Amino acid sequence: MQSLTLEEIQNLKQKEISFFLYSVYKINEQKRSKLKLITALNTLTTYPSFTENIFLFYKKTHNQKFKATAFSNVSKEIIDAFSDSYLEPESKLIEVFNQQILEIDCEKEKTLPSNLLEKIKCESIIAFPCADLGIFILAKKNKKSISETDRNFLKHFVDFILRPAVELAIDNERNFNSAIRDPLTNAYNRGYLDLYLEKEIKFAERKKFPVSVVMIDIDYFKNYNDLNGHQKGDKVLIDVVKTLMTNIRGYDIVARYGGEEFVIVLPHANLKSATKKAELIRQKIRDFVFFNEGMQPNGNLTISLGVATFPNNTLDSKELLHKADLALYMSKADGRDKTTAYAKKLEH
Repeated sequence: MQSLTLEEIQNLKQKEISFFLYSVYKINEQKRSKLKLITALNTLTTYPSFTENIFLFYKKTHNQKFKATAFSNVSKEIIDAFSDSYLEPESKLIEVFNQQILEIDCEKEKTLPSNLLEKIKCESIIAFPCADLGIFILAKKNKKSISETDRNFLKHFVDFILRPAVELAIDNERNFNSAIRDPLTNAYNRGYLDLYLEKEIKFAERKKFPVSVVMIDIDYFKNYNDLNGHQKGDKVLIDVVKTLMTNIRGYDIVARYGGEEFVIVLPHANLKSATKKAELIRQKIRDFVFFNEGMQPNGNLTISLGVATFPNNTLDSKELLHKADLALYMSKADGRDKTTAYAKKLEH
């Protein structure tokens, strides 16, 4: 809880102070920063004025979008369906940063995604800016305005309880990201890839969907480094990863496997669709203009790719990477700048 000035303390009622102390106690019980944020919203539903209301928090991302980060007083089905979804660019809620508080009739203005509004049966919304960190939302099932007392209470709650919880969540997320990212390319690192893929395979096994991996190697990269220096080589690595990230879906991941090797994980992609995606990426890299690439042995800076899929090729995450690597080896043995899908005959 951030420090309050004497004037601010004097303006708070005893009931508010008691509730804020209770909120801080409940928040501090949680070890994970995201749970602290969710707990902050959950405590509001115990306050007499807001037991029937729904609360949401949309965090402002680095690319100026707003992502659903926490919900309170909604079903698990709604949380699962809408967590990490984004406000649409034309949402009236985004204007909250130009005003102190924004009250909106959901029938007249575009606010939350229509399918979410339908689920929570919301008729009106009051939105509060949480510094420059995000938007705190009170969703009501009627159009009756809340009292000035309750409005001031929520403003104090955002300033003194919610904001510190959000700041902590952002700091922890930043620290976590630095631990799982490759510092040069910003791709995920090998450690995170191994953990993520094992978890994703187990989830896919329960839910019965395919997971594909694409193993990628930059052709003749040592030759490029020797001719142009490591600084130019680093730039190639960065540009390759940017190209990979630009050409995948939001829930796919790119990881640096080691040196000039990378892996893309494609949940819900079978071998055919993953191979098609890999071939698209191969062509994108081929078309990209890299510094002095004409001096490469094949006259262009290219990549070779290998693709394997769970459950068709294997049920094990480590074996899946191995089979994608075998397919990659065949691409390189066949002259490089190729995409190869794993087949059992590659084992012989």
